[in-house]
Amino acid sequence: MFVSTSISTVAQLAIVLLTALLLYWPLRGRERPPFVTFLGLGSPRLIGLIVGCFLGFVAAAGVLAIPGMAAIAGGQGSVVHGIIASGLDLEAVTTLIVLATVKTALSEEIFFRGLIAKRSVAWFGPVAGNAAQALVFGAVHFGLMLALRAGLLVAAAFGVFTTAMALTASLLNERLGNSTIWPGWAMHATSNLVSYLWIAYKLHA
Repeated sequence: MFVSTSISTVAQLAIVLLTALLLYWPLRGRERPPFVTFLGLGSPRLIGLIVGCFLGFVAAAGVLAIPGMAAIAGGQGSVVHGIIASGLDLEAVTTLIVLATVKTALSEEIFFRGLIAKRSVAWFGPVAGNAAQALVFGAVHFGLMLALRAGLLVAAAFGVFTTAMALTASLLNERLGNSTIWPGWAMHATSNLVSYLWIAYKLHA
């Protein structure tokens, strides 16, 4: 399970980075910063990472408080359920860590906060641009819940919650992250990891 998850993680990151490169390459002159800067992958401030991790714990508590969310995320056929099907051992925990922090959080932060948010802010300004990326992020997660056959109210609650997370991540990045994506990633990764481990523990108990 760890090997297959790692391979799919690398493949997913490669697709995200290739997509970003295709949008970056046509830029010229002052519109073309270094690729690392373009995606917000520079050096963050430590305080941003600390605050991001703290807010990640808060976010995990919030998402697990949505009625039915834990059952959906850990239900039959879910990724978490599949990973711990043979037990909650070291391989399962390591796989959950890779899934939570890299495959999901890092890929999504590069794509939504590093690519979409930065481009939409450049085009529409900070307020409208950040609102746009947050609404897109929330809409994607709303659709994901519907695809998982969650009820409309649960899907709507999750959509609103993830929209708020996207706005918070952008604010963290700009205020405490030297315009990098890392504080938002710290929040996202911590929230995912705590949620996944809690669901896995409850399923295994």
